[in-house]
Amino acid sequence: MKFPVFLFLLLPSYALSQESFSLFSQNPLTVNPAFAGSSNSLRLCSGYRNYWPEVFGDEISYTFSADYYLAALRSGIGLRYFSDGPAASYGPYRNDRAGLGWAFRIPLFKDADKRPIAILQPAVEYVYGIRRIDTAGMSCGWPCTPLTRTRVDYHDLSVGLLFYTRNFFLGASVNHLNDPDVAFSGNYKLPLAYTVHASGIIRFEDSKRDFFIEPRSLLSGQQDHSRIQMGVALHWNGVFLGADYRTNAALLFQLGVRMAGCTLAYLYESQRSYVYNASSAWYGSHEVSLQVRLFRGRQDQSLTTNDYF
Repeated sequence: MKFPVFLFLLLPSYALSQESFSLFSQNPLTVNPAFAGSSNSLRLCSGYRNYWPEVFGDEISYTFSADYYLAALRSGIGLRYFSDGPAASYGPYRNDRAGLGWAFRIPLFKDADKRPIAILQPAVEYVYGIRRIDTAGMSCGWPCTPLTRTRVDYHDLSVGLLFYTRNFFLGASVNHLNDPDVAFSGNYKLPLAYTVHASGIIRFEDSKRDFFIEPRSLLSGQQDHSRIQMGVALHWNGVFLGADYRTNAALLFQLGVRMAGCTLAYLYESQRSYVYNASSAWYGSHEVSLQVRLFRGRQDQSLTTNDYF
């Protein structure tokens, strides 16, 4: 089946510039480079997303990341890779991005034992991106603007800021500071995109088991596009269930398990859309994320983000 070219030409704006997964707490570097090193361990994350298979026929996204805290430099370093496009033979187009981030740790509000009770981390990230398109696999129902190139290499800069305690974090990031040109035809520069996010843990002191509530929220936007995701997850003895709502008429349901430094999570997203239909319809997306933490540092010496972020 050939891919309609008009759909692809709509993608360069908001969709291609934002890499956020709905399971954003399991893939923190896709949200904010300031998460680099915040776990005080070697944190390995991977994510898989199948976006609207009923519409696009398996539009697949992958993300892989690793970050670590360098105590001697009071800094965290993060590496990540993101790729998306149609699944079949990698489809007529691909969007690949590889990033390197650095975050500096600033301890705040020390306790009586001179241990920090809060951390502020500013960060910067460099991303090298490649967009490719195979015009032989595309079709157009009417005269289209000719593509002047089938590969675009570009450089992208982002900054982020993260404030966190053991049971709460608040952060923000800004992407595309250098307005990279990503157009296959003409001139299209990615405008600034922003993300603001927060999450926390509410524990019950009288609970005899490991039970707590995790409220979370994320606001992202670019030009005239914006969306808000808000939800809550219930954690009980290493198992968690969550539900979120996003302002583009999406309902998200999450199930996961956490044990021995590993977290495996699945998310189903149901979203109402008018794509391909005169009337609206509900379409589903699937996400799977795996997070592993190794070489964990001593938490009594350096504050870390909680295991559940």
